Amino acid sequence: MAEDGELRVVLLGKVGAGKSSLGNTLLGDDAFDVMAGMSSGTVENEAESAERFGFFIQVTDTPGLCNTHMAEEEVLEEVQSSVMAAYPGPHVVLLVLRCDARFTEEEYSAYTTLKSLFGPVICQHMIVVFNGIDHLDDTPADQRHALDEEVKQFTGSLRQVLEDVDFRYYGVNNKSSRSSRDEAASVLIDMMETLTASNHWAHITCDSDEDDEDDEDDEDDEDD
Repeated sequence: MAEDGELRVVLLGKVGAGKSSLGNTLLGDDAFDVMAGMSSGTVENEAESAERFGFFIQVTDTPGLCNTHMAEEEVLEEVQSSVMAAYPGPHVVLLVLRCDARFTEEEYSAYTTLKSLFGPVICQHMIVVFNGIDHLDDTPADQRHALDEEVKQFTGSLRQVLEDVDFRYYGVNNKSSRSSRDEAASVLIDMMETLTASNHWAHITCDSDEDDEDDEDDEDDEDD
């Protein structure tokens, strides 16, 4: 089990990807407001928590990457502050993508900017979540099989993202019944716990924070 039974999670993705809906699925409650259509519902960090499947889950929802109503630097500042909001840092980042929408170069550019902001280590803490798998087939089992088949065919920037995260991905339908969503949440939380354990319960920090810590260590060494 994760250290102290706590899992801190940050949701990232473009406007309309379904981050808030996924947050509600994970928490088992309508904790986050969900906006219809592609308009941006989350304009600043929002954090909610709940006890789920033996864990204390803290979920931080963030403004949509590629948000047309915010300058890129504003979005990235909010994303960066989400790490501080999930103090002392998130264990897991869920990159939320839609099954029924093309992965754009704009999204890939935002992803590479995130890697520049947090360092490549962010990939070690990341799981890609494909929302809207009901678009692929009728039943949950067939939907996940169809997703696996589609992933095999991915090329270009989307395949690169999956390679970066060692093909850690999962598919959800955030519009399904509560019992189906609870089942999906249980599986995804298990994936997050396994990933967190493999990372020795380390959490994500900004490169600048790590640099500051290194500088302090160097000063202490000099003082000695």
